[in-house]
Amino acid sequence: MDVNDNPPVFSASEYITSVPENSGVGTTVLHVKASDADSGTNAQITYSLIAGYVDKFAIDSRNGTITTMDVFDYEREQIFDVTIKASNVGGHPLFSVAHIIVYISDINEFIPTFKTKEFNFSVFTNVPIGTRIGKVTATDFDQGYEGEVFYLLFAQKKNMDFEIDGHSGEIYTTGSLRKQGNSHTVVKVLAKNRGVITGMDVDEALVQISIIDINDAPEFTTALYVTTVREDSMVGTSVVTVSALDHDFILDWNRFSFSIDDGNTNSSFAIDPLNGIISVNSPLDREHWPLYNLTVIATDSGSPPATGTTNVVVTVGDINDNAPRLTVTESQVKENQPQGTIVARLNASDADSPPNQGPFTYWIVKPTLGSSFSLTPDGVLFTTRPLDRELNPVYQVLVSVRDAGIPPLSSTTMFHISVQDENDNPSLQRNIYIEVKYYGSSFQGGMIGNVHPEDQDESDTFNCSIKSGPLNMFVIPYGICELWSSPFQGEATYNLTIEATDQFHFPVNNSIYVNYKGFTNASMDSCILFYVSSSSMEEFLSLKYLRFVKALDSLFNLQASKTHVFGIKAIGTEILLLAAVKNYNGQYLTREVASGISTGHKKLLEVQSNVTISRITSDPCLTNPCQNGATCNKNIHINGDIQLHLFNRLHWNNVRSGY
Repeated sequence: MDVNDNPPVFSASEYITSVPENSGVGTTVLHVKASDADSGTNAQITYSLIAGYVDKFAIDSRNGTITTMDVFDYEREQIFDVTIKASNVGGHPLFSVAHIIVYISDINEFIPTFKTKEFNFSVFTNVPIGTRIGKVTATDFDQGYEGEVFYLLFAQKKNMDFEIDGHSGEIYTTGSLRKQGNSHTVVKVLAKNRGVITGMDVDEALVQISIIDINDAPEFTTALYVTTVREDSMVGTSVVTVSALDHDFILDWNRFSFSIDDGNTNSSFAIDPLNGIISVNSPLDREHWPLYNLTVIATDSGSPPATGTTNVVVTVGDINDNAPRLTVTESQVKENQPQGTIVARLNASDADSPPNQGPFTYWIVKPTLGSSFSLTPDGVLFTTRPLDRELNPVYQVLVSVRDAGIPPLSSTTMFHISVQDENDNPSLQRNIYIEVKYYGSSFQGGMIGNVHPEDQDESDTFNCSIKSGPLNMFVIPYGICELWSSPFQGEATYNLTIEATDQFHFPVNNSIYVNYKGFTNASMDSCILFYVSSSSMEEFLSLKYLRFVKALDSLFNLQASKTHVFGIKAIGTEILLLAAVKNYNGQYLTREVASGISTGHKKLLEVQSNVTISRITSDPCLTNPCQNGATCNKNIHINGDIQLHLFNRLHWNNVRSGY
């Protein structure tokens, strides 16, 4: 006897099906079937809906047929689901469930409809092919596949210049509109669904297209012209020809002229306004302007005029029109170096470009037999014998350099060579006279002179030491040959022997004579002024001062008097000397008397001292009177500074005076 021990089993746990929208109530949706392994009454199955949209569907409890209980609209809702149950009728009923998904399928119930029956667009004649001019739109209320709209375009002309995108409704140009000028075109647009046209499932609209003619700018045949012209090209030489086209059909609009708008530095180029020939307008110089980027325009006769633009790049080709120049014109070499010592490796620069530059060739112009220098063609300047700075410290060599251009160019430059010093000369002894003139009762002390030896070398370093003389009065700190004096009062002359060495040769002994002499206000009140012509203070003190003082002393010895030159100052090309004269009784001669005696013997003083005295005076206001009624006042005063003049034979020290 069978026992109800098996539940009904569906053929699937989930079923998916569909039903067209607008189907009538009672439309069959699906037949479901369950099986039961039991037998007899235990195998009898009943079906029912237990969940989901149970109000939208019904099921036959005996055979499992599912039907609709409503009319569905795809545009409102597209999917439903229900849960079905299969049960047996045994004493202890068993069951199973399955899930049903029902899709509502769309049907084409609407036709596409344009929003308006006429569209108006405009387009210019100069737009490029493929330009979008407008978009038409039709609406289909169907959803999904059935709601897709497709567009078609029709026109009376066979070869129309427009097309429509079948999906987007965008209308664009398919050909040039230039020939149409100002015109008007009407096309028809059709909106449809998929499939063939039956005549009832489409909509139509008219598209009014206004074609507007505008003045097109001339178009150059190329956007960039590149050319080269030699820098020696004559004015009027043709460089390049530019050309342009104007697509306008109106006569005044397609006539144009050329001009250069920018980049024409120095007006180097000109262009024929009619044929576009660019020619040289002024002399070219590659070294100043090697490249031109000309902006050339073509302007038509429209109103307003339209302009097209192109660029013309002109490279100026080089010619050999610049001679090379030495980059360095001086060098130095040590004296006593062996023959063949390199002085310099010459280099040159050339404003031209290759191949009108190097390699350069060098030579010495008119070399003399026994010349101290030689020069290789590649620019190595070297000595031909050892040099002696003391004989010739500076050399000048005339050097030429030639480039590799055709024809070659050359230049000639004076090359300066300085001979550097070496310590190759022994020191020589010197007799040095140091005059210390001080104001007041005493000399305050300080450095009074440099006592280094005579030496032809210019870079030697000397050491000095006092060998004899009053060591309590003089000192040479650190041995650097600067002689320092202690404070001193009175008049005296000291003699010292200074040993000096250049630390390479044997030392020498210098004889130093230091003369101290003070002066006072009385000296200044009684002084006379000598104006002596001299090229420099150094020349006067080194060569003429001692002779002048000796001549002055000799003159006043005859007058039973002694002279004292206590002031000196350079004024332009003259040396001003201040001197006072005392008789043997210690009394100063008046300035008028001393000046009169000196003036009376001026020629004698000049002959004995080998100087030219321009004037002698006791009062400079008398020799240079003021003009225009002004009053002259002389003023001789002393400040506290020490003035030191150091020259070869004579060192002069005095408290600085103002005159």
